[in-house]
Amino acid sequence: MLGYHEASRCLEHTAYVADGQHILPREIFALRALRAAGRLDDRTPLEKIRVSFPDRAMALREIGPLHDSGVEVLFLNASGEWETASE
Repeated sequence: MLGYHEASRCLEHTAYVADGQHILPREIFALRALRAAGRLDDRTPLEKIRVSFPDRAMALREIGPLHDSGVEVLFLNASGEWETASE
């Protein structure tokens, strides 16, 4: 976990997934459960979860189950700025 942004009630994660690998199912289910609960384990309100990847290719490999779980997916583009990934 990278951190929690209180003003936007957003939990941010960073991820690196090597070629041929994927985010573990248990990690997807944990994010899905947090999103469904609308709060963190300590009852902190949660409205959004973001997972950021170092590049577009990695983000697009992982986007399906994350989007299905209500998680926003970002990647670092060639200009060094964060961009929202879409299917």
